[in-house]
Amino acid sequence: MPLVRQSEPIEARPDERAALEELLRRLFRDKIVPQLTAPDERPVDLPHSLYEVFKLSAPILVRGDMVSIVPVHKLLTTQEAAQLLNVSREYVRQLIRDGKLPSVDVGRHHRVRFSDLMVYRERRDADRRRALDSMTELGVETGNYFEA
Repeated sequence: MPLVRQSEPIEARPDERAALEELLRRLFRDKIVPQLTAPDERPVDLPHSLYEVFKLSAPILVRGDMVSIVPVHKLLTTQEAAQLLNVSREYVRQLIRDGKLPSVDVGRHHRVRFSDLMVYRERRDADRRRALDSMTELGVETGNYFEA
């Protein structure tokens, strides 16, 4: 069996969306044991964990968004961390140097735990939301904010 590697985000082609919508309708019906057809044409029960991956990713793909699957306990390179944060590799290295993002030294290189990266991202996003809320509130108070 080949090793599973983190891949680029997965995007459904427009011509696949109807099939995904049908799959969603069937996935959420009753309590079923989903199956796949193996190459030898025998049915194979789909493990619950993989079934959950399908249920979570299918609506995202139907919307036309991409899905990326990353092992949770994986140590990420600074480049992989940068891609997940949508920032530059150098910015991730600066976050590590500033102590804002924990890292593990592997030889001469920094690695970032996926869980640490998600904690940082959630904190960063919460800070951004608070800043935007504050700016909106200030705009309303000064009469410079108009709702559409």
